[in-house]
Amino acid sequence: MTVDSISIKNPAKILSVHDMQTSVTPNGIKYLTLRIKSSKTCPSGFTCTIGCSGTHVCAYCSVMYYMHTRQQRNMYITNPALFVTSSGHILTHELFVSRTRSLLTGLGYDPKEYSGHSYRVGCASTAGANQFKDWEIQLLGGWRSDTFKRYIRQTQIHAVSFAARLAIKGRMPGS
Repeated sequence: MTVDSISIKNPAKILSVHDMQTSVTPNGIKYLTLRIKSSKTCPSGFTCTIGCSGTHVCAYCSVMYYMHTRQQRNMYITNPALFVTSSGHILTHELFVSRTRSLLTGLGYDPKEYSGHSYRVGCASTAGANQFKDWEIQLLGGWRSDTFKRYIRQTQIHAVSFAARLAIKGRMPGS
């Protein structure tokens, strides 16, 4: 949800605070919707829905906390872009990746092994590991084709389970 440096020159393409709405389902689940104006895979735009899981990795809760902090700092006045830095500048893709790599270095990881695309890989891999259906992963990442399958990384635990799973399933055909 970052913008490239070129898009900063065209405010009509930038995701703004006005492109986000929060709501609650009839059974009480909080969610937010983002109106994405344009993307590489969908230049005409689309709507993205993010539900609340209430866990420590909840995207909805993180965005709501960010919005609360932003409101406390009166950052709505200085910049209507949805994602901005603490100094009020638009969060660009380049800045996001740069800060991510800096954090990875601080944690002892090799930042050269990660890119902005690593988030898509991580999301698809996590969804695959949690038995999401293909169409759910496709919807989650906004893929129109089965390209998402290339992003799913198998874990070593998953790979070593193959032999046991084959043995449990039974005999060879014809035996």
